[in-house]
Amino acid sequence: MKTVGYLLNTREGLDGEPGLFYDYILAGNGVFVRVRGPLLAATVLIGEAHVRGLLPLEETMELPRGKIPRYFYDLALSTLVADPYREQYLAVTWDGEYHLEVPPQEGGSCWVEYECLPNTVLDIHSHGGMSAFFSMT
Repeated sequence: MKTVGYLLNTREGLDGEPGLFYDYILAGNGVFVRVRGPLLAATVLIGEAHVRGLLPLEETMELPRGKIPRYFYDLALSTLVADPYREQYLAVTWDGEYHLEVPPQEGGSCWVEYECLPNTVLDIHSHGGMSAFFSMT
């Protein structure tokens, strides 16, 4: 089996050899990357295009272990607002069931360094006193 698959989204379904790690899929509306793992499955559009003869594909994101319970959001928010002026990191992990974990970390008003946890499904971090924006932490 090849490490990367190259597939076409035809009327008969996906055509081609799937990859071991991920697949590129050429569809009627562009090029997609599809990844499937035990904790997350996602299909993401990486380049729009109109390709005659192929069917369009939709972006998807699935949690194979089921939805993360709503109360995790409430618990995470309560944890983060307990110290609102310090940037903090939380992780939702899977170990037979979902867990909200606070790994060892150091942080300040605009930074956080944390230990990566195995089987992390979702990363959550606050921005301390800063407004919301995309960051690499």
